[in-house]
Amino acid sequence: MIFIEYYFKNDDRFFLLYHNIGNWGQGDRSKDDCVTVFKNDMSFGISKKAVDLGYHLSLPSIVVHNSFSCYANRLNHYMFNVRGIVQACTVALYDNQNVFGNINTGLINKDKMKGWFLSVREDCKTCPFVLICKSGFCPMAKHITELSSSVICKNMQEKIRKNLALYAISGCYEDILDVN
Repeated sequence: MIFIEYYFKNDDRFFLLYHNIGNWGQGDRSKDDCVTVFKNDMSFGISKKAVDLGYHLSLPSIVVHNSFSCYANRLNHYMFNVRGIVQACTVALYDNQNVFGNINTGLINKDKMKGWFLSVREDCKTCPFVLICKSGFCPMAKHITELSSSVICKNMQEKIRKNLALYAISGCYEDILDVN
């Protein structure tokens, strides 16, 4: 933490972002390699401690600017791997559901891509978090991990509440009170 404090704490150009370690795909690791994943989200407690110590956080402000959206759920986003394969998600690199074509052949399956993107579900339209959450915002969670909508909803609401709390305690907002 001394390195971070010395170089980044008092420099307004840098913001910290804490995220739980996760098993984001097998990749080149052998099956024997194991990732220990915490049962609970540890990022909130660590982020709160960082704010208490005077560090700047990047994530809380995303919630109030309505930019809390996965890049892989944007029509104008493409990811190309080293073999020219066109994908949307940088996490689901090894899943065929995330392969939409190849730039070397010039072929992109636009219909498959359209099926990848999420739109706001009817049951979400009455939720107070819908403009932030956008029905879970992560195509991988919906298509590949096949999490149920209720699980995605619960996780998103918890994440949004924690980010709003971090936004409030970080003091990165300005109160304007008009008393005319």
